[in-house]
Formats: sequence, C-alpha cells, structure tokens
Amino acid sequence: MVDNASTDATAHMAATFGVRVISESVRSIGRVRNSAAAAAHGRRLFFTDADVALPMEAITAAAAAMDTGAVGGAIPPLYTPKRLGARLLCAYWDHYRTAHGGAQGVAQFATAFKEVGGYQDDLFMSEDVDFFARLTAHGRATAAPVAILDDLRVRQARPTALIAGILHSVSKTGLGVLAGHPHHGLAVSEFVRRRAPQTDGTHLAVLHPPFAPPQPSHPMTRTRSVLMVNPIPAKGSDLLHQLIRAMPEQHFTLVEGWWNTADQFTAYPNTTFVARVYDMNPLYRSHRLLLVPSTVEDAFPRVIIEAALHGTPSIGTDRGGIPEAIGPAGIVLPHTAGPQAWADAIRTALGEQARQHAASFTRPRLPDLETLGIYPATNTSST
Repeated sequence: MVDNASTDATAHMAATFGVRVISESVRSIGRVRNSAAAAAHGRRLFFTDADVALPMEAITAAAAAMDTGAVGGAIPPLYTPKRLGARLLCAYWDHYRTAHGGAQGVAQFATAFKEVGGYQDDLFMSEDVDFFARLTAHGRATAAPVAILDDLRVRQARPTALIAGILHSVSKTGLGVLAGHPHHGLAVSEFVRRRAPQTDGTHLAVLHPPFAPPQPSHPMTRTRSVLMVNPIPAKGSDLLHQLIRAMPEQHFTLVEGWWNTADQFTAYPNTTFVARVYDMNPLYRSHRLLLVPSTVEDAFPRVIIEAALHGTPSIGTDRGGIPEAIGPAGIVLPHTAGPQAWADAIRTALGEQARQHAASFTRPRLPDLETLGIYPATNTSST
C-alpha cells in the first residue's frame, strides 16, 4: 500500500493487517502507482484505490485472463453512490469502461508495465486512460490483447474459482465479506469465528494473521517503562490517564495510533509520547511490558504478538480476541477492572521479571568453586 501523504490513520490501519506500507510524499496518482510497481516483487501487478470496492472474484478473474494469453485487463469497480447525479456519472463511466477499460482494477504483467513506461506522473488527471491506451496498444502489438472483464465475466469466473474471504473483525464491515458467500470464511481469531453468522455454503475456520520472526539485531537495554500503542478512548485511554496519575513512579511510553493525542498527555512528567512509527521493533525490544486496555472487542491485536516475539509480555482486557492473543504469557484482566487492579498487575509483571533475574543468583555456589579448583569436589580428599 502506498501512503500518499495521508493525514488520517489509513497507513497505520493497513500496517496492522500485515500490509507492507511505503510512502510517496508527492501527490500524484501516476507517481503513486509507479512507486507501488517499483516496490512490488510479483510478476503480475493489480491496481486498486482506497475508495474502490471490487468484486470478490476480481483478482482471480484477472489472473485467469492473463494465464490464457492476455497481457492484462481491467475490471469494473463497484460504485454505489447515493446521489442521483453521481449515479448518472458512474453509469457513464460504466459505459465507457465497457469499450475502453477501467481506471481501477487494472491488471497487467510487470514486464508489460515496464515496457509501456508505467503511468505518466506529470498528468493531473486521466493518467489511467492514458496508461490503459498504451497497454492496449502494447497488447495488440504483441498478440496478447487486454481483457476487459465486465461484471458478467467476473461472475462467470466464480464456479471455477475457490473463493476465501478474510473476517478481520466482528463489525459489519469485518463480517461483510460473508455477504458474497465465499467458499471459506477465514476468521483472524477464534473469537471472530464464534461471532460470525453461519452462512450457507461457507465453511468457517480460524486463520491467525501471519507474523515474521524478528530479524537479528543488536541487544537493547530494557527500561522499566511500560508501552501502549494507540492511546485513544476505544483502546482504553480513559483508564490510562487514571493509571498514569496513580503510578507516578512508573514511566509510560505512548505511541501515536489512529490520530495524534499527544496534547492529552503533555501534563504528565512520567509519560513520553512517540509520534507514529512504522517500525515498532526497537520499542518492543526496549520495554518490559505492553498494555492493551481496550474497551472494544478487538479481533486479534497484532501488537500483542509482535511484542511477544521480542520477549515483551502484555497485560490486556478480556475483550474480544485479546485473551486469545495474550495466551498464558501475560495477564488478562476483566474489562471492568479499575486502575488499582491494573497497577497491581503492572507491579506483579515487573516484579516477576525481577524475581526471575534474582533467582539466577540463588543456585549453589560450591560447584563454581570446584570448577575453579578453589573448593575440592566431594570425592576428593581435602587438607
């Protein structure tokens, strides 16, 4: 996903789903698409936009067309505006795309994209029309024409395609994929699977999000600070304020999430606010504990697993898939627990780490003296 100088939480939300996010500061649609193509590793490229809903079978249908000889193609997006004027405009575009291809849902082989020179990044608009015209000409010249996949052809691809949908939350949007009656509904947690409605013809299963093991890095000294990501009300910022005030001796590191809430924490001397970052690994490695006091039913918070991969346990509420992500490695508190219970849990968790460290010094020392030759072994006579 290319973040084109966004000012909202789009990039952060995409990153939470494991999407690779790259940045392009120059506001140019053509430049954005070219940046995405340069960063991609696959032999096929498929473009879509954040405000476009494509049919579920879109990528499958495009790949099938390319496998049968097409250099690429276009799939009509599903526009559903409410205003009559917008509907009429979309109807015109649907008519245009039937003959000329589409602006969104454009697929092509990466080699063809490179050969036609990609998108013109100096065009303010219609860069998509220009690109598709050049791709069409390239296809004709190489006897590999483009395939314009209208809604009917996309639907016809369904019987031969195995369709799986990701259930990424229990919200209407997160479960909305079931409306397309996929063959498989893959829930990101057991919690989501239990909450998903049974749908005829759809087999529900759990597929936890993938995580990459941490790359080897230089050891970092862990502070006694505790970490929290996305300190907003839905994620438990009200409780966080109470905790910060109740534990003046404890330092808290807060990381910007969906929006910037730094001004809400500037009065606390025991708090550091970190602007949004896309590489959380150094923060995970340098903190002893992660707090997840969400008040909403999070499906399966990635931060819990990411922190645990760096040896950082979590304390979280019993909401949604949080207990499932924490497992036996952390502490789960009732979502009704107050600041005192959380403060006790934090002290317990940090104290346990101190106990484990101190426990290494409680072992017998005679074997060490024997190894050094200072104290004889029990089977050796002494003088």
